[in-house]
Amino acid sequence: MQPLASFGTIQTPPKPQKGDRMTERQSIALLIEKLLGKQNVVPVPVVLVRALDGDPGTAIVCAQCAYWSGVAHSIRGDGWFWKSYEEWYTETGLSEYQVRRAVKKLKALGFLDTALKKVSGAPTVHYHFWVVEFGEWLVSQIHSEVSAESNLKKLQ
Repeated sequence: MQPLASFGTIQTPPKPQKGDRMTERQSIALLIEKLLGKQNVVPVPVVLVRALDGDPGTAIVCAQCAYWSGVAHSIRGDGWFWKSYEEWYTETGLSEYQVRRAVKKLKALGFLDTALKKVSGAPTVHYHFWVVEFGEWLVSQIHSEVSAESNLKKLQ
């Protein structure tokens, strides 16, 4: 696993001196903006986290699989893509254990298939994400949540 420092040099802004226009709060905000602006961003809808039992790690892996499967369909035509655990960590910040756990969940739900094949001579996990099946499941989860909320409002 790569340490955070491996993502590039992060220089803290100078501490404001008396008379400086930038406050300490602004200085910290600038640091956060610079830090987050240079990192990978993995957008994950909250509805996906909820549908996956509140598991953000699985939601992140699911979102990335949906994305990379789409890219693979465009390039290769078959929807299969591969990732090393180091690549998963670089893209998502998730450890090998977290990725393996998420993949196990997604496979159990029927949205993901895996195969171990070689890439540049090294065994690497290949993934195929079943977008249509996932979409149908997600819609049913959303309908269930909406229905449950509607029933709860009727009881109040």
